[in-house]
Order: sequence, then C-alpha cells, then structure tokens
Amino acid sequence: FAPHITITTGIILNHDHSSPESSSSAAKAEIDLILDKALSAARSVPNFTITLQSVKTGAFFFKKVYFEISPSNSALASLAQLSREVFVLLPQAIANQPHYHALSEGDRARIDAEVAKRAQSWAQSEFDPHLSLVYSELYPVNEALQRTINQRLEDALGPGFETRGIGWSGGRLSLVRCEGPIHQWQKLGYRDI
Repeated sequence: FAPHITITTGIILNHDHSSPESSSSAAKAEIDLILDKALSAARSVPNFTITLQSVKTGAFFFKKVYFEISPSNSALASLAQLSREVFVLLPQAIANQPHYHALSEGDRARIDAEVAKRAQSWAQSEFDPHLSLVYSELYPVNEALQRTINQRLEDALGPGFETRGIGWSGGRLSLVRCEGPIHQWQKLGYRDI
C-alpha cells in the first residue's frame, strides 16, 4: 500500500466490487458517486492542509510506523466527520429504516440530526488522524530499527524534518476495498483534490 491517511472505514457499497469482472456499470456509477461526493466535501472544507508531526512506532499492525497528524486539524476532522456521516452512518440508518424516504420530513430530519450527532461524536472521540507508512506484525520495534527508520526519513525529507512542519495542501481521495490480506486490497477509484 502507499502511505495514506484513512479518513473513514466501513463505507457501505450496494454493488459487488470484489473483482473487475463483477464490476457492472451500476457498480462503477456507485463508486463515481461516492468519490464525487467526497471530492465535493473535501473542496468545501477551507484550508485543506495536512501538516505532519513526529514519526511514531506502535504495537498495532495498522499503526506500526506512522506520522502523527494533529487531531486538532479542523479541515481533516471536518472531512472525516462529513465522510462518516454521508458514507457510513446515514446509509446504515436508511438500511435500518426501510421506508426512510416515505417518512415525514420531520421524521427524516430527526434521523438525519441523530446521524450528524453520531458522526460528530465519532470525529471527536474515535477519529485518529495519522499517515500510515508501514504495516507489520513486528513488535516491539527495537531501537536499531527505529534509528534506521528515522535515518531513511531524514535522507528523504532532510534534516530536522519533524520540526519543519512538512505537509501539503490538497491530495488524492481513494476508495479502497480493504478485505482480506493487504495484497488483496483493491483501489476502486480516486479523485485528486
């Protein structure tokens, strides 16, 4: 996988995307709709800039070697909250309420408000922004390996990279099917911000 920041997980897809052969025009349209909405959301967030903090190693497979990103990055948190609401929680709420579209406007507004509240709570308490560099079962990461990681990053990014505020504006939004081992993950599509 390429270094990346996970914005949200659990996006609900209604069509089979398990292989290129199973991707119908409806499945491709679904991916395009999700990516277009995500791009619109990202572009609506002012000052969408990512600034990396320190390099960390951890015990968890998905957070073995990573750059911290300030959890107070309001642009990223806003995009994560909106993505969680639109692509995860609202589809779940609609699936749990089969006649959602037949409900009164007031009932839909109450469900939508609850979904928005849950997305905000998720963004504040569970969203953990970081730039993943390495996934691994290795634990603990010993000091020699940590020094090697830091040296390679310094070689690539220059001395004092952790204190210079390395970052970028914009980027690329990708929709990735993350099922099974990493080598089986499938990038379904992307949009450049």
